[in-house]
Amino acid sequence: MTAKFNPTPTRRAFLKSTAGAACGLAISWPGLDASRLTRAFVANPTAELALVKRRLAAHYLVTAPAANRIGVDILLKTIESTGEWPDLEAQFKPEHAGIKRYAHCTRILKLAGAFRSETQPQRRTALRDALHRALNVWLGKPHPPSAAWFYQIGSPMALGQAAILFEEALTPPECEALVAILKTAVRPDGVLDYSGSPATGENLMHEASIQILAGCLANDPAYVARYAGQVAREIGPGRPESIQVDFSFHQHGPQFYSGGLYGQGFARDGAALAVALHQTAFAFAPNKVDALVKYVLDGIQPLARGRHFDFSTVGRMVSWPQMEGPDPESKFGAEAACAHLAQLGVARQAELRAFAHRLHGEAGPETAPVGNRVLWMSDYVSHTRPGFLASARMSSRRVHSHESGGKQNELGYHLGDGAMCLMQTGDEYHNIFPLWDWRRVPGVSCVYNPAVPFPLHTWGSGSSGGSDFAGGVSDGTAGAAAMELNRGGLRGRKSWFFLDDVVVCLGAGLVADDPTLPVVTSVNQCWARGSVATNQNQALPIGETHTQTAPGWVHHDGVSYLFPPETDLRIRTEHKSASWATLNTAPHRDARHDPTAPTPDVTGDVFSLWIEHGNGKTGSYSYLVAPGLKPGDISAFQQNKAPKILVNSPTLQAVASATTVQCVFWQAGTLDVPDYPKIRADQPCLVQWRRAANGRYTLAAGNPMHQVRTLNVRVEDSAATPIETTFSFPDDAYAGRPQVREFPKS
Repeated sequence: MTAKFNPTPTRRAFLKSTAGAACGLAISWPGLDASRLTRAFVANPTAELALVKRRLAAHYLVTAPAANRIGVDILLKTIESTGEWPDLEAQFKPEHAGIKRYAHCTRILKLAGAFRSETQPQRRTALRDALHRALNVWLGKPHPPSAAWFYQIGSPMALGQAAILFEEALTPPECEALVAILKTAVRPDGVLDYSGSPATGENLMHEASIQILAGCLANDPAYVARYAGQVAREIGPGRPESIQVDFSFHQHGPQFYSGGLYGQGFARDGAALAVALHQTAFAFAPNKVDALVKYVLDGIQPLARGRHFDFSTVGRMVSWPQMEGPDPESKFGAEAACAHLAQLGVARQAELRAFAHRLHGEAGPETAPVGNRVLWMSDYVSHTRPGFLASARMSSRRVHSHESGGKQNELGYHLGDGAMCLMQTGDEYHNIFPLWDWRRVPGVSCVYNPAVPFPLHTWGSGSSGGSDFAGGVSDGTAGAAAMELNRGGLRGRKSWFFLDDVVVCLGAGLVADDPTLPVVTSVNQCWARGSVATNQNQALPIGETHTQTAPGWVHHDGVSYLFPPETDLRIRTEHKSASWATLNTAPHRDARHDPTAPTPDVTGDVFSLWIEHGNGKTGSYSYLVAPGLKPGDISAFQQNKAPKILVNSPTLQAVASATTVQCVFWQAGTLDVPDYPKIRADQPCLVQWRRAANGRYTLAAGNPMHQVRTLNVRVEDSAATPIETTFSFPDDAYAGRPQVREFPKS
């Protein structure tokens, strides 16, 4: 039985209700009746606005305790008569004055939450007096120079939430000054500005939410309606930086961010607003709520294993300490989104609660829905089985590889170059990243040249892939992914074949631009757990690098890796220590943007497995990853069940299992291997031919270049009637979506 997650003390009080017990975010939303999804709860805008404010206050009463790490008693004891805290004055340099103001505002929010819940008169008076002093330090004063997030989002958001909690004690001048601060990002024409450009995605969600708070404080229903409408439009799907039509999420251009703070935060914040505005004149239309539900369950859920997310989907937050720490408030928001949306009585509320249970550690990762999913707008394929999650994270001329920015994630250059995340329990990579060799990101082939620093791609600019060919094919059960690599001085063709409980990885035509530089393919780099066994050595000691020039298999942490004998393989287990400062030197380093958070060290044993291709030569590789396969069962597996690699060339890569044949046609061609179905395609594409359990056949086709409009495929299978069919792909955002046809038994 899975042990229940131990909640933080500030959250235990609201773990009681049925709706939120799964995720620790049970909020009693006033006036919420899930049986009435579209009818307005009250009749006039003023009363509806009051209802929205009560709901928001109930929400912030739950979240405010986590706004700052300092306890309320200490804040009351240390605040000066001027309203300032001396430790903040001492901690921040003059150039960080804007970040200091944000830290000050989060303390105001924490005090406001305490004031709202306090019943003892003397204590309430002390909190009220401290709040007035703390507020008046900044009211009417310009925000010091800082990164846009702090003065356009962070500080106004904290003050707006505090004002909702503290409204009864605000003076009219204070309220007026607060509303002016909340409108910092509003241009004269009403457009929301972020760092000199119109706000988009999660930045717009934040800024529009702040304007809703401003409208509530000003008792202006029309203003609230205007910015609630902006949020609804941004939900889409299909906006440039927001939820995409495949239910992945982009921020900072075509940057895949579904698993990171932007993507999960958008779901959390949109869901919270959906509940706060529910059954009022400001409510989101049902199709917008449905889009949020689909985004959470069909776009975010396939990236998660238990409480943890695929490292390649979190963007620059991979460089944040404890990004998936034990405190649920340190997470990015999917858990909260599930809790909020489930309270709306949506059709998929049982799925939302089940996902929340896994994110909260109350259900095991093996309870996740199984299947294969292609997110074609983000060059990503995930494959979930009861025992594991595996993925391929690619990039193309359409999709950014990664981003750095704000002194964060400056080593993440290869995260979109074919990274393969493999998780069984979910914590195989948890907080390992300061210890990584970032030229051995799991799954990636690259030129290994530590002497040359990685290029910096601020907010993703210039990090797009070097080819149009990146994408996948899937029928929902099995699938494949492929990308043409042309980045970092290396060209080549990489593919992944997801077949039930096995993943086959192929690479062909690997050529370095500089023939003097070595090329490597990383198989995995994760926490070392237990011993490492191979067909040549049953116990590799910590601290040594082992070379296998004729390998058969390697087994570590429940996963067997199988290689052909010509592979030049390296195996290393190493005890390492490093600081998060190796990845992140920003003055704010965690999911709360907490500038006072410590920078912890990380220590542990790291398992690394990689292939050496030599210097600049044309290289190829093939290997099979089999989670759950025990060393004693490998021989029988190889003889009876292992998929067969049919072709691995720069023009065609193909793999077959007992029920499935998968092909990557890098150009028009034919798979013609004795004893296997003959498959012909007249365009570059991915094709999958699979016999289902009911004896019927599925033929799936993928359009990884998003450019093919008509694809003709012919399949000649001795077990079925020959099939010739045409796939028509649209010239729009759905061009890369795989298509599936079903055919009867012969």
